[in-house]
Amino acid sequence: AGTISFKPAAVSAAEQERLSQKYHYSDPSGVNDDPKRKGWKTIQGSFLLAAMSNVAWIASDVCISPDIKFNDGSMGLLLVRGHVSRLQLLRAFLMLESGSVAKLPYVDLYKVTDIDVDATKPGGMSVSGLTIHDSCTLKLRTVPNAARLLMAPKKGLHVG
Repeated sequence: AGTISFKPAAVSAAEQERLSQKYHYSDPSGVNDDPKRKGWKTIQGSFLLAAMSNVAWIASDVCISPDIKFNDGSMGLLLVRGHVSRLQLLRAFLMLESGSVAKLPYVDLYKVTDIDVDATKPGGMSVSGLTIHDSCTLKLRTVPNAARLLMAPKKGLHVG
């Protein structure tokens, strides 16, 4: 149990509609406003999984956040609400392969730029498989264009 606060990525209404129709992204306008921070949203409750990624595919067969680019300054925030059955959880994991997990009614997917996670007790979070024992808070921020990919041209290919 805990609180997840996020700042939605700035997208137009048409872009939000495209994300919702094609990839089943949730509309952040339906989420409670954070009373302390303008432009932030807050969800309180029990979460079985909260996955964040600044790339669409985190493995060759796991698509957590479709349409996210590694340098566009946004992340996908995937939430699986608590109190789901084992069968429902298995269905969610299987749907990660196609990137369609957000179709499920107990899964929310948001395009965000910043995320704060506040667990109700220390040890309630794991980052990349490592349990965080001494903190209840995790803050994630994006930095647009912080990484660039440079490649040498193929031999014989004229560049310029």
